[in-house]
Amino acid sequence: MGIKDICSVPQLPFCRSLRFLTIKDCPGFTNASLAVVGMICPQLEQVDLSGLGEVTDNGLLPLIQSSESGLIKVDLSGCKNITDVAVSSLVKRHGKSLKKVSLEGCSKITDASLFTMSESCTELAELDLSNCMVSDYGVAMLASARHLKLRVLSLSGCSKVTQKSVPFLGNLGQSLEGLNLQFCNMIGNHNIASLEKKLWWCDILA
Repeated sequence: MGIKDICSVPQLPFCRSLRFLTIKDCPGFTNASLAVVGMICPQLEQVDLSGLGEVTDNGLLPLIQSSESGLIKVDLSGCKNITDVAVSSLVKRHGKSLKKVSLEGCSKITDASLFTMSESCTELAELDLSNCMVSDYGVAMLASARHLKLRVLSLSGCSKVTQKSVPFLGNLGQSLEGLNLQFCNMIGNHNIASLEKKLWWCDILA
């Protein structure tokens, strides 16, 4: 709670050995500090920035762009000011290395991010879109990406996902092991039941 941005940053050495970094639920940690982290830690592979509600695209983009080794796991849960601009940049630059992305509670994330994922991600296995503003169109984009082999997908609380998504969800493939559709009230129980029959090997939460 006591970590805050500093106004003037001295010349800091590069930290090329750091691979995993968690800066979680630090309300005073904002764009200025995150941009510095991006500049001095170019070999990051796993980043947990969950709960950094003050961080915007302007803080995240330098980290995305300066990463040299390829980001593998990125948790932006609760980063409510992050938009499709940053997520699309993340996916375009690191689509060949990303395996897990969490965007839970990122209420400015829409189908535009899913469209970029469907085009750029080749290794993505786990995707959390809980409480995002994605819709049936975005789900259709994910399902149409044949190179995408998702194992876990969460659409919990996505109010714009309706029964129209059911055929697309059913086509996600045999790689899918877990599907969270809790609080997707527009899908309906009978559609969930038919999905459970079609994806009999998949653990579906609804």
